[in-house]
Amino acid sequence: MHDSLTYDQLQNLWKEAEMVHLQKKAKAEEVKATKNVKKAGRKITLSNQEQILLTLLYLYQYPSFLYVGAQFGVCESTANTIFRYWLPILHELLPASILEQVKKKVGDLEVVKEILTVYELTVDSTEQPIERPTDNEEQKEHFSGKKKTHTLKNQLIVLPKGEDIVDIKIG
Repeated sequence: MHDSLTYDQLQNLWKEAEMVHLQKKAKAEEVKATKNVKKAGRKITLSNQEQILLTLLYLYQYPSFLYVGAQFGVCESTANTIFRYWLPILHELLPASILEQVKKKVGDLEVVKEILTVYELTVDSTEQPIERPTDNEEQKEHFSGKKKTHTLKNQLIVLPKGEDIVDIKIG
């Protein structure tokens, strides 16, 4: 059974994400004022709401960035850029997985360990091709010897029947 996002919840997410985005933008402007920073690349034409929807769609379906970009009328690299920008913001705003919750509350660790030892966990991993990163360290991090290309590695750990998500790793 999937937890779905109601329209009201989506609107609240948009508002909260917009506030975080504006804070992030204000900090960037402060840095820009003190340093000679030039912004490269084309201006993204999608609204913030459309960018958040693009990110949520990618997280929900894990299609290629080429497919997501086509759905929103942007190129593959722009879809990737949008996803990488909004992911940390949404990660901050959306509910944490069981393991992330435990990291925040050390006392719950033993309870969660006990619960997780009772169940058999299902782990699924996939790799989505991405454009070759320009940063050398990031290239090394994202290169997949198995796929012989640069990929974004995703892992999902769930309880039986996919009822509860235990942990999600994207990167």
